[in-house]
Amino acid sequence: MFFSLVEQRETLQGQLEQISDKAYNASPDGREMLTKVQQANQEMMDQFHFIFNVMKKQKDVSQTYEGMASTKGSFINRNT
Repeated sequence: MFFSLVEQRETLQGQLEQISDKAYNASPDGREMLTKVQQANQEMMDQFHFIFNVMKKQKDVSQTYEGMASTKGSFINRNT
């Protein structure tokens, strides 16, 4: 869902930049809207990177513990 929203926002931003009515893009309202869309894009990407990094760290920790458990298990089994 998050990626869908990002794609929609990027599509909207691209459409705004390609509008044939350059007068609107140059108007204060047009520039303000484009600025808001760009800021929202940046905020969403920042949140995405934060969440991605948290999830990656959790995965790394989980894999580390799984590796330790399998190593300890095989060590115990070899020595018994």
